[in-house]
Amino acid sequence: MASSTDLSLELVRESRGYVIINMTIVVAILVTIAVILRSLARWKNKARFGIDDCFIFGSLITLYAMLACGSLMVRKGGLGKGAGLSDREWNLFLKTLMASYITYSFTITCSKISILLLYRRNFTTRRFQQATMLVGGLCVGWCIAAILADIFQCRPLHAAFEPDKIFTSQCINLQAYYRGVTASNLVLDLAVLSMPLCMVWRLKLNTNQKVSLSGLFLSGQSDAAVENQRSQVTRFSM
Repeated sequence: MASSTDLSLELVRESRGYVIINMTIVVAILVTIAVILRSLARWKNKARFGIDDCFIFGSLITLYAMLACGSLMVRKGGLGKGAGLSDREWNLFLKTLMASYITYSFTITCSKISILLLYRRNFTTRRFQQATMLVGGLCVGWCIAAILADIFQCRPLHAAFEPDKIFTSQCINLQAYYRGVTASNLVLDLAVLSMPLCMVWRLKLNTNQKVSLSGLFLSGQSDAAVENQRSQVTRFSM
């Protein structure tokens, strides 16, 4: 018969997993509301829908896929339990982990491209347009590199789903990979969200209005902090 200590530890592990699921649900609801409000604002102002809207809807679809992978990792893959996973749980966990990082890469890249296309719609100076092309190219390159590194992380490829091989020399250092992906993504976030500041401060507005607009753009950097925290939570729960 299990001791009270063993039962308490099991409850803690299960609660950690369901905390992740609850966070997933909250994120999905908030992002969906934000996209709906954006679309309603466009419709109310009779603004035409552009390719930036297509990218933001695309990022919403891949976000749902990423969050579904996270929920599957908790329910079937043992995310949140820590040690003591069965071979089947490890296998499913590693497969859904790879899928979640692929969909994660698509999601944030589509979001960044959508923002850059929105900039191009509103700021039409040649230099700024060239800057958006450069940063957009870096975002696409980051996405391709992150996905390829995830898919080809082991030799042979199936070793990525075998717990006795994934932490050996047959595979890349996953912790280093996650840190590299998170850090480089943060740099790109800061670059994308800071781009319009130079344009804002050239507008014929008073200082208070310029500060308010700058704060509005920079507030989007909270997304970078959320993504970094999500990665930290995932690694902590492994």
